[in-house]
Amino acid sequence: MSTRPPLRTTWARRGHTPRVVTPGRRRWLSLAGFLCYHPCGHSVLVHYTLRRKAFDTGSLIDALRGLRRFLMAPVVLVWDNLGAHHSAGMRDFLAAQTGWLRVHALPSYAYDLNPADGVWGNLKAADLANRVNTDLDDVEHAVTRGMRRIRRRPGLLWNLLTRCGLSQPRRSPLSP
Repeated sequence: MSTRPPLRTTWARRGHTPRVVTPGRRRWLSLAGFLCYHPCGHSVLVHYTLRRKAFDTGSLIDALRGLRRFLMAPVVLVWDNLGAHHSAGMRDFLAAQTGWLRVHALPSYAYDLNPADGVWGNLKAADLANRVNTDLDDVEHAVTRGMRRIRRRPGLLWNLLTRCGLSQPRRSPLSP
């Protein structure tokens, strides 16, 4: 997410394209996010980590440790082909996590198969669009508010999963 807003709709007379001027230089806020659902189908959650720098192997390992603390359950992780996902340090970390973590990679350029991209798209369209941010604190505040809104809408989260071809698990007869 950036201090420069994603523009969605502007209004102006024909031939007079509007310009949005943002103060300062462009700065970035990086997000790593996980869209999680329980195998019995009774809950869906979003867990995310904000960072004012780009994610590298060490920070992604920290995000995965945070996911483990957040879920306290075994995880099947499906992720894209970010370079840090394939680094030697990440391979070593993943090899040591056999008790709680299994990893599967998405094919390259498969944004339509990644439900987290749907979360980011919704966040950009609803909470960050057409907004002038003066600094990263403004962006972070908008992201936090938007993620709170998304977390409170399990129907939206299930739709993001089904859009990617995942079906909602059927409840077992023993589950409430």
